[in-house]
Amino acid sequence: MNKLVVSQTVCNRVKQNVRRAKFSGQKCLCLLLAIFLFACKGEDRVIWGECFDCAVIHGYPVWSPDGKWIAYVRGSATYLIRPDGSNNILWHNRVVKAAWSPCSQWITFSEYGRIWKKRIDGSSLTQLTEEISNSNPAWSPDGKKIAFYNTGGGIWILDLENETKYQSYSGRVYDFVWIDNKNIILGQPFSEENVPVTRLCLLDTETNTYHKISSLSQSPRNFSFCYTNSKMLFTQGVSKNQCYHLDLWIINADGTEPRKLLEYSSFASWHPDGN
Repeated sequence: MNKLVVSQTVCNRVKQNVRRAKFSGQKCLCLLLAIFLFACKGEDRVIWGECFDCAVIHGYPVWSPDGKWIAYVRGSATYLIRPDGSNNILWHNRVVKAAWSPCSQWITFSEYGRIWKKRIDGSSLTQLTEEISNSNPAWSPDGKKIAFYNTGGGIWILDLENETKYQSYSGRVYDFVWIDNKNIILGQPFSEENVPVTRLCLLDTETNTYHKISSLSQSPRNFSFCYTNSKMLFTQGVSKNQCYHLDLWIINADGTEPRKLLEYSSFASWHPDGN
């Protein structure tokens, strides 16, 4: 049974999920945004839910590779929490989208347009880039590289061993994710027969070449890849009943079999072992 940690917008749909959920005695509240641990095997069932102050927004939950922590945004800061809901601690006093190192001891993030890394105990804050136009850092599975997006020039690769960086892709992207130590899936804005679409492309960061693997009608964001089952999560925007929201989708690494997984879900990440 695959597990996801999911950030969901609370609306009528989510209220129904919560009412059907088995929280093992945990308190259920109606919130602006909540974080849930979902079973993902054709089931719509909450197996753990963290409920917070309804005046605070929560999101960007990201599981550590060792499965011991979940980093998430709470209000105007970033926290770490155990998967059972215990040890909820302040990690960084600003909102950042955390990207874990493979060893689970570091988190890289973007702040003020620069890429940084910091240990999970809060020590050793280190600046990695000088420019003020960088965002969305992501560690390669072997921990040797960090990919990041530069608003003036696409995807760049920071080689941590050689302390060098290079541009691997020059175009605009919605999001990207490592699928192994050299390949990245990226979402590329495109037009097919004068119709705006998003092409999912596979980028080889060693040859700096890419090719299309799929096309999507909406703009996918918030990519999360599972190395054990070779599937990717992403969100897509939907306008319904004069209301805009994000739905969570899943797709194979080769671009086949996209399907909607959950409604009103702004972000999700895989359990590290895919089970």
